[in-house]
Amino acid sequence: MTTRLSAFAALNNSDSDSDSDSEGEGNVVDNVTFENTAITPLNNSNFSLREGVNVQYHHDYILLALQSDDILVIKGRYSISVIQGSVLIDGYTLVQGKSLKINASSINSLPSIQSNSSIPIENDSIFSSTNTYTSIIKLENIDNHFDEISNLYSHVKYLYNSEISNSLQNTSLSYTFTIIIEPELNKSSTLLHQQWLNIFQSIINESSMSINHQSILTIGNKNTGKSTFSKLLINTLLSISNKKIQLLDIDPGQPELCLPGCISLTQITSPLIGTILPWENNTATSILTKFIGFSSPNHQPLKYLKQLDHLIDNILSSSNNTITIINSPGWVKGFGTEIISHLKNKLSITYLIQLSHTNKDLDILQSIEWDYETKIFKALSFSSLSLNFNLYSPAVIRNFKLLSYMHYNHENKNYNFKPLLSNSPLKVSYITSKDYSLLINYPGILGFTIFDHPFSYTEGLHESLECQYVAIVTIPSTSLTTKFSSNILKHENCPNYINETILHSLSPHIKFHGLALIHSIDTKNNTINMYTPIDFTNIRDNLLNNNEKLFILKGREDTPIEEIYPVQILKDSASYWSSFGLDALPYVSASLSNEVMGGKISTIRRNIQRR
Repeated sequence: MTTRLSAFAALNNSDSDSDSDSEGEGNVVDNVTFENTAITPLNNSNFSLREGVNVQYHHDYILLALQSDDILVIKGRYSISVIQGSVLIDGYTLVQGKSLKINASSINSLPSIQSNSSIPIENDSIFSSTNTYTSIIKLENIDNHFDEISNLYSHVKYLYNSEISNSLQNTSLSYTFTIIIEPELNKSSTLLHQQWLNIFQSIINESSMSINHQSILTIGNKNTGKSTFSKLLINTLLSISNKKIQLLDIDPGQPELCLPGCISLTQITSPLIGTILPWENNTATSILTKFIGFSSPNHQPLKYLKQLDHLIDNILSSSNNTITIINSPGWVKGFGTEIISHLKNKLSITYLIQLSHTNKDLDILQSIEWDYETKIFKALSFSSLSLNFNLYSPAVIRNFKLLSYMHYNHENKNYNFKPLLSNSPLKVSYITSKDYSLLINYPGILGFTIFDHPFSYTEGLHESLECQYVAIVTIPSTSLTTKFSSNILKHENCPNYINETILHSLSPHIKFHGLALIHSIDTKNNTINMYTPIDFTNIRDNLLNNNEKLFILKGREDTPIEEIYPVQILKDSASYWSSFGLDALPYVSASLSNEVMGGKISTIRRNIQRR
């Protein structure tokens, strides 16, 4: 490993979007038919709504009857339950009496829903029609105000709305979802290709004959559909297999089940359909989350691999009858090869799936010596199978997730997209002493660190925290030693600055609780004012009982300027802030600066209320 990692000069080489011209002669590739033809994309429902015939409208829900060949495409937020029969939703079979909550937005491909039965419904008392239906479903409103995110972040204006008029026909009732009747430009549903289904079936058949732990790794260039493939495979496994399913999510730039800037190992208990917001539902149970602090692993490659090893250790301790699906970064060269090689050396890869635009091998398939037992599948990329184009850049998607996370209320299960500055921040105290006897007993923030920042460089530390995202983490009190004090740098205008190296040495013991946005630092009263959706109750109890110690970690995640200085106020400040019951923009002045370590800041006035 040392030899390969010495070549970090090549880490910044971008991966080519084209595949290698080399033909593989390594492992025997599974003989699944490689159909080099695209399928016709489905970007609208393939049937019409006829009131009283196949649809009934009610106050906050509709009833819908499906025939065996009907495919339903819906945009919006809704709960779906099966009244009779069963339906297939993105590979997952939803049976009678069961329900799912779905967030179908333009961030991802829209889920496709179709009847999973060819047997006509007998004694249909809901629809008195001569048509033969095989399933009846109920679609209910979910009004959690999530669609209001576009008021704060205008980049996602068409998250649920469409430039094309699509509506539930012949009704004046209001719904939080829309059945797509007319094709929506540049969007398609996740219609499963037969080639992918063949791979799924092959994996399911073989995995059912073993109780040993199995791992499935998908590789490919960016935008080839690795995440889509993984989610559809997970949904299919949940429907058919009795295996324990977990997802190793190691792309900090575009993770599925954790916050941007993090990697995680998560147990999956419900299907992954539509736009996944893990903080609002019970689709998954986090086993372990590690804060990386960067959207790309190559900023601190060795430290990234160390954090990855903590997740792998949990996989190696997994019980039998478990399948781990690995969602890898979209790199197939440079450090991307190092990551995949690292995984291969640490884990026994049972199945390797290559997604590409052609049948030719990627370089990574040739540059790594795969175990003989690893079964390799080569499949067409998602972009080759449909005409789906992502409307949003990775940066917009990251901001979308960060804003969604920060504005979710765990108590009422709703979103409030008023600017955070319209609320009072949380006040958390910090200590400025290096005295170990004081540190070990202090029930507040012991200090902070900025990743990839010189320990001896103190200029701009105060400003580097204000208006920035930080990770809230704790370590067991037993992990704090006298050596810790020598790694603290005191600074009169901010909390203790801690050497990044000492915190990385404690990484196996660090518990990530979530993110916070720093409003300001009150140096007079030694408090940090922050906004966070984290429930501090358990953290506070553990601090007061001296079970854990509290720290702040800052990576390089950019703060959406709309969170601090909303764009709307530049257009019409009075009308914008009056909608929140305010006469003027509170707390923040209009001055911005790029001069400090850690990115842009806003100047904060300290005439604030605190909670």
